[in-house]
Amino acid sequence: MSDKLNALIIGGSSDIGKEIIKSMMDTDEFNIYYTYNRNEISFGDGVEGIKASLDSEEGLLEFLPKVYGLDANVVVYCPGVNPSTLSKDLEHETIMQTTWINYLSAIEIFNHAIKRMLEKKNKRNKLIYISSAAAREVEPGGGLYGSNKIAVERYLASLAIEVGRFGIRTLSIAPAFIDSKMLRDYCDKSGISLNKIKKNNPTGEVLSPKDVSNTIMSFINGDIVLTGNTISIGNGEGVFK
Repeated sequence: MSDKLNALIIGGSSDIGKEIIKSMMDTDEFNIYYTYNRNEISFGDGVEGIKASLDSEEGLLEFLPKVYGLDANVVVYCPGVNPSTLSKDLEHETIMQTTWINYLSAIEIFNHAIKRMLEKKNKRNKLIYISSAAAREVEPGGGLYGSNKIAVERYLASLAIEVGRFGIRTLSIAPAFIDSKMLRDYCDKSGISLNKIKKNNPTGEVLSPKDVSNTIMSFINGDIVLTGNTISIGNGEGVFK
């Protein structure tokens, strides 16, 4: 019988998701499953892709039975979408899709994973959510995205109290700017260059997906011992505000 942990990376085809999968593959300690929405990626042996559309109730309900069946010890939720639109200009469809991806699908998937975790009673069970510094950074156009993200943080904090005695730990990670497709899309839409963002940081840098992955692996491995918390990581963004 294999001693490997089963890891489910939701949004494994994203920049952060891919880095997490690579980090897990390097350890040879995981059977890895990941979801993708459009394009499946070939990572090699020990990694299986599952198509899932999490921006609607229909897509989520189709995927949820698979969550229970995968018997995951570690679930990492990576998807995120930021419409970067003033609240008064948000359309109903945008509100619903954004909320499904950032919030509703996350808590439904965590809940289904917990049901199986409670049966297996493995002390290494972990639930991890990729939040954002934008959850606390109040700015025009960020209301929907930020409120979705901080809502899941609050949810996992309560969940940690409820299931801690069963060996299940939770963590939200709130990165600042990450050099990713999402940031580049934001720059294109807002007319702000990546270089300007870097210059505005005290260190002159932004995070890489590897920085986020390193934090996640430290939590999974037990180097970071906590539960129900949110860890903020970055390069000095917001220090002087």
